[in-house]
Amino acid sequence: MGFLRFAQLWPALFAAAVLTTLLVGTPRSAHAQTLSISMTGITREQPLRRDPTGRFKVSRADCLADDVISFPLIVGSYGGTNLQVWATQSTDTCITDISRNSASASCWMVYSNTPGSTTITVPIRVQDIAQRPPPPITDGRNLGTVASCDSTTSTAQPVTLWFMFVSGSAQLGASASWPTTVDLLGPAPPAIESVGAGNTLLKLFWTMNSDPDILGYKVFCENMGSSTGVITVYEAGTIFDSSGGTTCPDAGTGTGTVDDAGDDADDASDDAGGAATDAATDACTPGTGGGSTGGTSDCGSVLVEGKVLTPEQMAQFSCSDTTGTRAESATMTGLTNFERYAVAVVSSDIVENVGALSVVKCGTPQPVNGFDEVYRSAGGTAGGASFCSLGLRSAAARAQLWPAAAFAAAVALRHWRRRPRRGEIQR
Repeated sequence: MGFLRFAQLWPALFAAAVLTTLLVGTPRSAHAQTLSISMTGITREQPLRRDPTGRFKVSRADCLADDVISFPLIVGSYGGTNLQVWATQSTDTCITDISRNSASASCWMVYSNTPGSTTITVPIRVQDIAQRPPPPITDGRNLGTVASCDSTTSTAQPVTLWFMFVSGSAQLGASASWPTTVDLLGPAPPAIESVGAGNTLLKLFWTMNSDPDILGYKVFCENMGSSTGVITVYEAGTIFDSSGGTTCPDAGTGTGTVDDAGDDADDASDDAGGAATDAATDACTPGTGGGSTGGTSDCGSVLVEGKVLTPEQMAQFSCSDTTGTRAESATMTGLTNFERYAVAVVSSDIVENVGALSVVKCGTPQPVNGFDEVYRSAGGTAGGASFCSLGLRSAAARAQLWPAAAFAAAVALRHWRRRPRRGEIQR
């Protein structure tokens, strides 16, 4: 009976043994792998930007510097699998085999390695994100170069990184995504209106750029034959006392519009009844070239219309930092009188890309006649005609006001002494 009973159970025991062997000898369930990104621990080799919305976005400067973004990951049950990171500009999730390994693949690999512990750091090169390999190639690891940083569009391109486990060609277990944007070209330059001149200064006027991602503007100037060095820049809502370099508050709104700023630049000549004139300025002949090299200019040797300056050129010829999203002028002071300068402006965006140079204009700083000088040359002796003139001009002009002030004080004192006192009867 015992043997017959064993014979009856043999098929079931054999099936159980085979099933146990299969379970032990094969990898764990495809859903066993776990993966999560520690978002607060993401770092990059390049400094984070001031704008919090653009801290991890990719700019041209990031790409040129071969920046690396590092992701801290917590993984589990990864044995027998490979951790990969794929990039895509589409809405595809990259977890399907078609999106990664077909002729119509929309994703390209930027990282692949086998985890050695449950906590790892995954470095991703920015240039590999920017450089999508041409189809049907899908392995983009270490293909990115400086040439990958060139672009013909100023519109930010969305890119999503997909982190996943892969065995063979199949994606296993959990996955995680991280979105960013790649913006490799600055916005178009603003339209230059004019350039005004004064004593050791030039003032450039432009029309605001309408691009939605404008962060501000940067102004560059080139002293023909030499560098101008560090230059102080004031906001548009200021005027300059040409006789002594004093800054007085603007009588306008102080918003830095073209009209207000233009009034400021012409105050000296307009107040003098047209007797004084601004220093002559002339427009340069813009270059005919484009792209990153620009054309030629009668004005500057480095500053030419359409040129994208290198980081070294930006540092050398910068006349101002970002002047604000709504700025329409900037004043360059500390220049040398009677020397010709080429000046241009560029737009910058929220990831601090600097665009191509605007039309280049020339100006020559030189002393101009303010109201005091013109008034005195016409025979006037009463001092200036504005608060700035009275309060901030020569001591001799202010001294002429003392006789009138003393007379007014004497009249007031006499009137005070003759007024009726309390208790007196007026007759």
